[in-house]
Amino acid sequence: MKDHLEFGIISASDKQNENNISCLGTFHDVLLESVGNQGVLLLRHSDRPSFDGMMQSDRDAVSITHLGVEKAVHAGRVLNVTGIVMSSPVPRCLETAKHLSPDGEVVTLDALCGGPRGSEWSSMKEEIGWYESIRRWLEEELEGYVTAREVAEKLLRKLDETCLPDRISVAVSHDQVILAVANHLGIRTDELAVPFLGGIFVVQTPITSRFPIV
Repeated sequence: MKDHLEFGIISASDKQNENNISCLGTFHDVLLESVGNQGVLLLRHSDRPSFDGMMQSDRDAVSITHLGVEKAVHAGRVLNVTGIVMSSPVPRCLETAKHLSPDGEVVTLDALCGGPRGSEWSSMKEEIGWYESIRRWLEEELEGYVTAREVAEKLLRKLDETCLPDRISVAVSHDQVILAVANHLGIRTDELAVPFLGGIFVVQTPITSRFPIV
């Protein structure tokens, strides 16, 4: 784990989680994609405790772990943010964002915490598992929930309104939001997970300085 902290990155091994589920890019992957481009590093919050045995109502209040703090601090040291830092209003995202940019202002965006919620969603995750639930949601096999496309389009529009052109910005969010955007942009294949501090780089179109909403 020392190397992870020393370089502020998550290792390539984190592309496969403990359940052998394929993941989107690590922090290092996303950072490399941002080089020479303009846009937003859309990152999952840093490490948090396991939700196992925790009431659904208590999960939003969970903070990142000590390791999560260390990773976010070290990641912040290698980031070159020239735009703004945005975060979901959920504490673990805000904490991550503040460690990534300790001297900068963090703008909260509700669009960074979109996705299915409620008791039925929680029950389905317990019954068939998180990965099957998220797969069905991403592939729009579920009815009665906000769709992954709606979540992605809402966030991309908000980024378009908020971000300055020709800059590198950071947005800290949750796995299901990042997966929805990756799916919408056609850069998700079979990935159903996002490593802590991992995610995708969303490129602004150079000519229009807009994000690819549709």
